[in-house]
Amino acid sequence: MNGYEYKDQHFSVEIAETLILEATKTTGSQIGEIKKHLLDLHLKKGGLVLEDDAFDTEHVFIVQKALMNCAKKAQASFIRHKKGYWRIAKRNQWIFGEGKHWVYLYYFPQDKQDAEPKAKRQSIWQCKIGRANGVNKKGRRVFNAPERRVKSQTSGCPKTPIIGLLFRTNRHVALEKAIHGILTVREQDIPQNQGTEWFLTNPCEVVEIVAKIDYGLLSPVNNLSAVLLGMERKILR
Repeated sequence: MNGYEYKDQHFSVEIAETLILEATKTTGSQIGEIKKHLLDLHLKKGGLVLEDDAFDTEHVFIVQKALMNCAKKAQASFIRHKKGYWRIAKRNQWIFGEGKHWVYLYYFPQDKQDAEPKAKRQSIWQCKIGRANGVNKKGRRVFNAPERRVKSQTSGCPKTPIIGLLFRTNRHVALEKAIHGILTVREQDIPQNQGTEWFLTNPCEVVEIVAKIDYGLLSPVNNLSAVLLGMERKILR
């Protein structure tokens, strides 16, 4: 509780956004669940919340606005399904696009630590770029499809992989193929690895590739330069 920046302050969009970015992660939750989590967290840390039921709608609006701001920073994504669900990025993860299916990038921490220099501000390391179906055989949405897919590929590995990028798209097969193709032309593929989906790259480079393929695939991000700068500060040397 000590040192909370918003101690004795009423719940606001700024506070909600900060708590989302710093202390909220979910593969799929309704806004009511997220609102309750944020209000409880704010109170626990010493913040103020208006208890009157009349303010409940206002709190929902605050959380919705904060989530939309996070989505523009590739830190949250709204999934249109029945009542609607929000996915909030984990640490060192970015979510782009809109669609039912997924293209993902994951890597192992040790590979990043051993990264080879590529440019002044960048390093490259072994990254796996694959895809996952976001709809099961019964036609139901699978919000944690990327996690399931990665878990099936890394089961038995002594280290936990980091899923650094998630692209939501209805053209996941084509997008995966396009990214693979560009990295292969750049001679960044790693043929000695099992499979054909491993490359020497990094999340920033892959986002830039997707932007060149179709900038619309990065929606709703509205300032890609700022997002890339934030990515560089967090994950690149």
